[in-house]
Amino acid sequence: MQVAKILKITLICLVLFLIEFKFDIIEIMLGNIMEWTNDSRPKTGELWEKALNKQAAAEELGILREQNRLNDEELGELQFFGDAVHFLESRGDFVLSGVKFIELYKTLSRQTAEQIIAPLHLLELINTESIKYSLLGKSEDRLKVILINERNEILHQAEVNIGRFENSGGARIRNRINQTRFNNDSEKIVTRDLFFNAYNELTVNIRLQIVNDPFQLVKWGEQLLRVAILKDRSTGVIPVLFEVRTGNEIEYIEFQARPLAVYYLIQRLNDLEEKTIG
Repeated sequence: MQVAKILKITLICLVLFLIEFKFDIIEIMLGNIMEWTNDSRPKTGELWEKALNKQAAAEELGILREQNRLNDEELGELQFFGDAVHFLESRGDFVLSGVKFIELYKTLSRQTAEQIIAPLHLLELINTESIKYSLLGKSEDRLKVILINERNEILHQAEVNIGRFENSGGARIRNRINQTRFNNDSEKIVTRDLFFNAYNELTVNIRLQIVNDPFQLVKWGEQLLRVAILKDRSTGVIPVLFEVRTGNEIEYIEFQARPLAVYYLIQRLNDLEEKTIG
């Protein structure tokens, strides 16, 4: 009798196993339970927050892009970040392209720009071409800025006091060097793209020891053509020269870099060049 009972239980288990294997009944039941209780389960945790942010960004972008469709020409005429703030106060929240945001960012003072997004972080995003849109909004006396990629994921967000904005922030240009020194006294000359590919992989501290004013790199943008690392090390620093097009002229601007930081930069440049050749 006991043996028959065991055989019966074993047979039932075997049948259930075969049914589950073929139809995934347990998974389906659990899925249904999860779906039925979805609204009552607590919506917490990093994953939920990311999903919520992405959904909110996508919805907000869709609404504002449709609202701003007729204002594209006006948005294109904005010249300074201060213009965008005035537009915001008169028209309400709006969306800028990533390219236009970067263009307006360059008109800010260094102090205000730093409060929106650190220049080193912005350089990383520019280098990966990940900024698709910028959402600008206002809450009382605070400007809200959200940078979003093409998948509607939030890359960066900040709030800044609107009173900080002005129409321009003059550039501090370093010593101008002639073309002969750039070409003849350099240990290494690299393109803008190769420089940034290497530069952005270094630590923040090392990057600041190469260029102690990274906001200037943002302002130059595509006007920066090439970068030269000089051989002259007699003063305990290594000159790094930037070839920049300004209007119809080419200027050569120098930053004094720490030798160890330049060593790391050259090492990374060489690695990238070897990969390209290979």
